[in-house]
Amino acid sequence: MTHAIIGNPVNHSLSPKIYNHLFDYFGIDRVYEKSENLNIMSTLEACNITYPFKKDAFILCDKLTKEAKLIGSVNTIINRNGQLKGTNTDGIGFVKSISEFKEITFILIIGAGATSKAASIALKKAGYIVAVANRSSIPLLTFEDCLVYPFNNYNKEFKPDLVVNMTPVGLEDNEIPFPQEIEEIIKDSSVVIDLIYNELLRGKPFIIF
Repeated sequence: MTHAIIGNPVNHSLSPKIYNHLFDYFGIDRVYEKSENLNIMSTLEACNITYPFKKDAFILCDKLTKEAKLIGSVNTIINRNGQLKGTNTDGIGFVKSISEFKEITFILIIGAGATSKAASIALKKAGYIVAVANRSSIPLLTFEDCLVYPFNNYNKEFKPDLVVNMTPVGLEDNEIPFPQEIEEIIKDSSVVIDLIYNELLRGKPFIIF
C-alpha cells in the first residue's frame, strides 16, 4: 500500500476504485487502498482523510498549508521524507462542483463538522450567502460570517436555493433523524446535494434531487 483513504466507516468509499483506475491509465506504479487506522498515515506516500479523522490528522501533521490552518482540519496528507504535510481541499472542491448552478446565491449547510467548516469558508469567499444548521449549537460558534441555527430554531423565512447534507447521516444506515423543521426545508428546496453515499447509491456518488 502506498496511498489510501483513511476513515471510519470507510468500506463504502469508491476512492480506491477511482484512483487505482487513474494510476493504471497513466501508468503510475502505485496502489490506493482504504483503512480505518489513522496511525498508518506516516507509512504512506500520501493519503486522503475522511470522517471522523480530519481534525485528528490536523494535529498529527508536521506542516500545514494556510488553508488547513484556517479551516482547522485536513483531508489530504503528503509524506515528504517522513514529514507529513496536510492541506484541505474540501472547500474549493465543493465550490467548483456547484459552479454550473448559476442561480444559486443562498446555501444552507446541514451539519457543523470539518467538511462544513471548509465548505462555508470557501463559499463565503466565493460570494455565496451561507447558513449552517446543526443539532447542537456549540459547534456553530466557530462559523464566522455565516447565519447559524440549531435544528429547532431555523428561521423559515430564509429560503435556500441549495441545501447540502454534510452530516454523517446515511453513512451507516438509511435513517434520516432530522427534525420536521429541517425535513420541510429539504423538501421545499429546488436543489439538494448529499455528500454521503452508501451501498444503495453505488455508482451514483453525487446525487442531486
